[in-house]
Amino acid sequence: MWDIIFLPLLCTLLIECALSAALFRNKRTVYGVFLCNLLTNPLMNAALYFLSWLLGWTGYILGIFFLELIVIGVEAAVLTRFLEWKPAKAAGVSLLLNIISCAAGIWLWMR
Repeated sequence: MWDIIFLPLLCTLLIECALSAALFRNKRTVYGVFLCNLLTNPLMNAALYFLSWLLGWTGYILGIFFLELIVIGVEAAVLTRFLEWKPAKAAGVSLLLNIISCAAGIWLWMR
């Protein structure tokens, strides 16, 4: 369970919270990013584990693509409401943070 749920969550929180702190220098923004990831990351990683178990590598790759789109949408909605951002800004920030943290996660997993 540690390597499926908690380790990816910890890595994502470190990366995305550090990036949001560097970009915005605002505690509320970092807190919003933190809350978004507590909501989306464990669910996504559990779903990815299930898809890879069920369909192998193909399920993992397809899962990352489609689940990341859902995560970006959910996080954009949360950031829009929580931080009172315009939807385009929230979606752009979520997209940027998720691309970087997902790429880092894949890189760490492949090592």
